[in-house]
Amino acid sequence: MFDDVGRIGFVLLLGSAAVAPAQADGPGPNFKLRADDTIKSPDQRLCVEQYFRDTGDDGFLFQFWIFDNTHRHGFPLNADEGTDLAGYPAGFRFSPDSQWLVRIEDWRCVYDLKTGAFSVPESFADYNATAVKTPDSDRK
Repeated sequence: MFDDVGRIGFVLLLGSAAVAPAQADGPGPNFKLRADDTIKSPDQRLCVEQYFRDTGDDGFLFQFWIFDNTHRHGFPLNADEGTDLAGYPAGFRFSPDSQWLVRIEDWRCVYDLKTGAFSVPESFADYNATAVKTPDSDRK
C-alpha cells in the first residue's frame, strides 16, 4: 500500500513541478539589446542591460535587466512598468562600492549626502516640467 502512495506522491510532485512558472532569465525574443547602455558594477559582479521593443501606437517599451557576471541569472528591474513609465531609456549608476544601483531619469534633482533626502530645487522645476520622455529616434 505504501508503495502505491509513494508512486502517487512522486507523480504529483513531478506534475506540480511541470506546471510551476519558470524564472525568466532575459527579456525574450521581441526585445532588442541597447548595447551602448550596458553598464557593469565597479566590482564587475553585476551588469545592467536595457532592452526595447516597438509597441506600435503606444511607442517603445523598455525593460531594464540586471545580470550576474556569468550572464546566467537575470532579473527584471521594471517588470510591471508599461510605456507610461518605461517608454524611454534610463541611465543607471552603481555606487563606488557596488552596493547601490540608481536609476537616472530625464529629470533633475538634488541628493543631500548629509540628510539622505532628494529634493527638486525651483531652478530644476522648469526643466523637469518640459523633460521629453521619448527615446531618441536615432538610437533605435
